[in-house]
Amino acid sequence: MLEQIISFVRENLIPSAVIGFIIFFQLILIIVFKSKNKTLIRSNDSLLDSIEKTNNSNTKLKKLLAERTERLAIIEKSYTKLEEESKKKVVKTKSTYSGMSKAYNEILKYSPTGIIKLDENLTVEYENPTIEKILGIPSKAIPNFRGINIRKIAAFQETDMIPVFNYILKGRKAEIETIFLNHLKKKTYAKVIGIPLYNENRFDGAILLINDVTEQLHAEEKLRQSIDMQDQATNDIVKAMISISEIRDPYTANHQRRVCELSEAIAQEMGMESERIKGIGYTARIHDIGKVAVPSDILTKPGKISDMEFNVIMNHSKVGFDILKNIRFPWPIAEIVYQHHERMDGSGYPRNLTKKQILMEARIIGLADVVEAIASHRPYRAALGIEKAMKEISNKRGSYFDESVVDACLKIFKEKNFKFTEEGLKE
Repeated sequence: MLEQIISFVRENLIPSAVIGFIIFFQLILIIVFKSKNKTLIRSNDSLLDSIEKTNNSNTKLKKLLAERTERLAIIEKSYTKLEEESKKKVVKTKSTYSGMSKAYNEILKYSPTGIIKLDENLTVEYENPTIEKILGIPSKAIPNFRGINIRKIAAFQETDMIPVFNYILKGRKAEIETIFLNHLKKKTYAKVIGIPLYNENRFDGAILLINDVTEQLHAEEKLRQSIDMQDQATNDIVKAMISISEIRDPYTANHQRRVCELSEAIAQEMGMESERIKGIGYTARIHDIGKVAVPSDILTKPGKISDMEFNVIMNHSKVGFDILKNIRFPWPIAEIVYQHHERMDGSGYPRNLTKKQILMEARIIGLADVVEAIASHRPYRAALGIEKAMKEISNKRGSYFDESVVDACLKIFKEKNFKFTEEGLKE
């Protein structure tokens, strides 16, 4: 019944235009609703995507956070371990340092060197017990110099060290040998070394090292006396042998003196040490001592000697060696005498030695022997002169004679005007 009424109203009471408007409005609402619905669906989809992405990011973040947390745990564990090891090392280092400190203190305490530490004003900060012994202070009166300026300490005022202290104040190392007097006026000879200390390029004090050299000086003095006695004994032995040569053959004795004179001059020109030159001089003065075994009539024969006589003379090097070999000289005198007729090319006698087999001393004396023999008078001929001798050694340079020895000999004659004294060197 109701539907009939509505249908009647629509058909008879509501104009068709109004009905059309209502239908149009309904259509618009449906269109708008659908559009909004689509937008809402898209927004919802976008929101869902964002939520999904956020969830993914959160998952990655959680994973990264977990990884970093794990790393931090590892780092913390390593740090803890390192800290524990560091603590152990610190304890060990402290223990080592403590041990080293004790060791250093013991070293300083028992050091044979007196040690004094000074500040920048030369005030004593430390001295070890050895100072007491060096200064000769009785054990019952052990001093404590700490806090005292070293220039005001009596033991140092009595020495010549005050200028040294002033030198150290300028930041310079100083060394001096001085004498300390103890309470009994007994002398202690000491060597003092002052070493400046710096802190960031600023003078910050000094260390004094004081060594007692009394026993060393006494030992050196005894050694000098022993050497002097040995030199005197050597000189006496050589003099005795020279005297034998003079009695046996005055010519040979004078020849040896002149060879000694030239040999020492050559050795000096070659720059040899004084002790080595001394040995050359002693050897040269007795290099022909073996000729005591050669008959006098052969040594002084005015004419030409026979081959047999020459063989007898040639043996004098070996005889000289046999005479000298059991005497304990500071130099190889016996061997030099044995070699003085050897030549660089092996043509000498008695053993035909060559080059390095021949001692330098023997090379020098051998050349000086030839020069003197040529330049001087011989029983069988007159003197041939220095020029002839210089020519001979120049021609045999490098074959018979050592080149450096020849050069030195030529130089002292031609440039330094060397001349033999009339009778050679005297004892």
